[in-house]
Amino acid sequence: MSCERQGFAAIVLAAGQGKRMRSDLPKVLHTLRGRPMLEYVISAAREAGADLIVAIAGPATPGVAECARGLGAEVAEQPVPRGTGDAVRWARPCLSDYASDVAVLCGDAPVVSGALIARLVAHHRSEENAVTILTADLPDPRGFGRIIRASDGRVVRIVEEADASPDEKAVSEVNTGAYCFAPGVLFPQLELLTADNSQGELYLTDVVGSLFLADCRVGALSMGAPRAPLGINTMSELLETERVLAAMDS
Repeated sequence: MSCERQGFAAIVLAAGQGKRMRSDLPKVLHTLRGRPMLEYVISAAREAGADLIVAIAGPATPGVAECARGLGAEVAEQPVPRGTGDAVRWARPCLSDYASDVAVLCGDAPVVSGALIARLVAHHRSEENAVTILTADLPDPRGFGRIIRASDGRVVRIVEEADASPDEKAVSEVNTGAYCFAPGVLFPQLELLTADNSQGELYLTDVVGSLFLADCRVGALSMGAPRAPLGINTMSELLETERVLAAMDS
């Protein structure tokens, strides 16, 4: 692998309806300071150097595809919600001729800035990893996938909350949902996923464990303690993020 690569592709997961928002409006179209949160994520990817951006939409998220295209992104549709791993697979036709790194980002995580994405990609390339995960440290990690490390510090796997043991739930380092994959790594790994978990879904997080078992380089970059919610799932988290953004601009 080379550290000289410049551009990268970004896949933005935006097919979730966001039922906890208790709104008919798709989650990523809720606004922060007058802009849909999806715009923050797509703009951050572009600021970080992405030269191809693919947003994943779905039939339960009307308006998301139109918003993404209006922001200059390509759109792929996940027809049935079967998990994050399945969602990413639908981006493959858009990236069939793409030969550089691929970042995967969450459309409901505007806290992941362009500068942070650029750091993730640069760290990924400097370490020559197959995959690099952006992690965070949370005093209350409930609801997030935990980063499980070996005794030597290597990332072994990511365990989702619903599948975690009590010891794993005590881990405070969590997955932010942002990754960078080396060229040619992501889509072959997605074909190996199974839905053998408590949710019956295809987890993108399982790719990390598969790569580790295949003796590939799995790395992580910590963003430390985030100033705003990592992902916006409720109206209260939307309001909290709004307050943080306002404070940052003042």
